[in-house]
Amino acid sequence: MAKTLGNGRKCYISTSTSSWTPAAADWLTGEVSNSVNLNANLVETSDKSTAWQSFIAGIKGATATVTVYADAADTKQQGILSALVAGTTVKVYIGTLGTGGHGYAFDALVASVDETNDNGSVASRTINLTATGAVTVS
Repeated sequence: MAKTLGNGRKCYISTSTSSWTPAAADWLTGEVSNSVNLNANLVETSDKSTAWQSFIAGIKGATATVTVYADAADTKQQGILSALVAGTTVKVYIGTLGTGGHGYAFDALVASVDETNDNGSVASRTINLTATGAVTVS
């Protein structure tokens, strides 16, 4: 199995409402880290015939978290903050670009933006995203 360094899997976001193919210019400059959580709500189907639970997969969802250095002049960060306030969706791709790239693409709502302003550290923003609709895995 080929291994990929975490810094090769970046977060790309577009606030455009038109169709979108992620490009290097869509990367969130100053990104420190990102994570993706794919999940399925499990529905319990147990009955009294056994002491063991049984489940079926229910509806699916995804969340993502991206931490970037806070930059008031960054138009992408400002667009994300505007999307949070307006409740509009953003287009997200987290992964590697190009031939053989692997990642996750989805539309998302900006659930929250947390800012950290520690003494002696660079100010940062953690952007929390919740997928709305299906996630495409490539």
